[in-house]
Parts: sequence; C-alpha cells; structure tokens
Amino acid sequence: MKKIFADSEILSEENFYLIKNRKKLVVYVPVSHLEKVFREMSDAGAGIIGNYDNCSFRINGTGTYRPNKNARPYSGKKGSISFENEIRLESECSPDLLTGIIESMLRAHPYEEAAYEIYNFVKLDSEISGRQYTLKRRMQFTGLLKRLNQNLKSVTGISETSVKKILVTEAAFDKTLEESAKYFNIELIIVLKGNDFKLIKIKQ
Repeated sequence: MKKIFADSEILSEENFYLIKNRKKLVVYVPVSHLEKVFREMSDAGAGIIGNYDNCSFRINGTGTYRPNKNARPYSGKKGSISFENEIRLESECSPDLLTGIIESMLRAHPYEEAAYEIYNFVKLDSEISGRQYTLKRRMQFTGLLKRLNQNLKSVTGISETSVKKILVTEAAFDKTLEESAKYFNIELIIVLKGNDFKLIKIKQ
C-alpha cells in the first residue's frame, strides 16, 4: 500500500478491522429444561462463532418469583415466593436471526413469563481492512490532496477542513466501512485503487 505519511508525522498507527454488529441473548432457565431450551436456540442459529456452533456460557444461580392470583406458575404456589435453581444461559447471534431465536426459546421455556435480556455488542472482523493513522498535528485537506496527486497545482471548491485520524484502505466504500470508521473515530477515509484515490470525510 502506498506510503502517504512520513514517520515523523505519525503519532500512532495500527491495523484497521471492519466491525460486525452482534446480539447476545441471555435467558434464565430451570435446570430441568436447560438442554431443551439450549437445543431450540442453537437450531434457530444461536451460538455460531466462526467455525464453531453450539457455543454458550452458563452460570448457576437462584431465581426468585411470587405468582399473583392470575398467574399459572410452572413451579411454586400463588402468593408464595419461590426459590428456583436456574441457569443463566448466554449465547450470541447475528441481528437478523434474533427474533427467530427468541421465538424458539419461548416455545421451549416452561415458565409463563420467561426472564431474558438482549445485549448489543460488536466484534472485529478476522481480516485486516487497512491501516489507521493518528497524526501528531492536524493536516489540511487541501495539503493532503496535493500530496496524493502531485500533479495538482491548486485546489478550489473545498473547505479548509483539517484531519488528524485517517484510514487508508483498498476496500470498497460501503455502509459497513463507514460504520466501522465511525466506531474508531476516523475523520477521513482514503480509498486507494492503484494510482487512483478517493477521499471520504466521515461525519461523527
């Protein structure tokens, strides 16, 4: 990849990875139904991490609840507090599979009101998608343009924006690249294709 910045200009540099949005589903299950719930969730697509499936994490604990007069408790008596040996079952999935996984979990869960939680998180892609640079000093947009194309004598029609955190990549610009750049607070993306280049200012 074309070298753009001198070592003396760079404060830090590191590999850049696209981010993947993921969901984590946490559900509290009585021990008697743990494997049934886990199997239904896995069959619906939960717990796939790269080349592995059926991935989960489990923690044993005690759940409490008191059914009111309108409840139909799986265990315990109406009006009395129940203490149940339960497992906190955690499994991750892609966002597009979440609804189906929840529906499968609820069908297999014995409780009238299953307790579950959904968390958003991100993971880094396994492939390097470029290099990100933090410069010691902010660089003017016009100066960067002239550096990339030494045949430019002058630059007009561009505001005097300055940037400090820059991504240099050969990847095609799309929504995933834009969201990943925002996540790492990138201010400018330089897309290089042979002798051609494209500059994309990122709005935070």
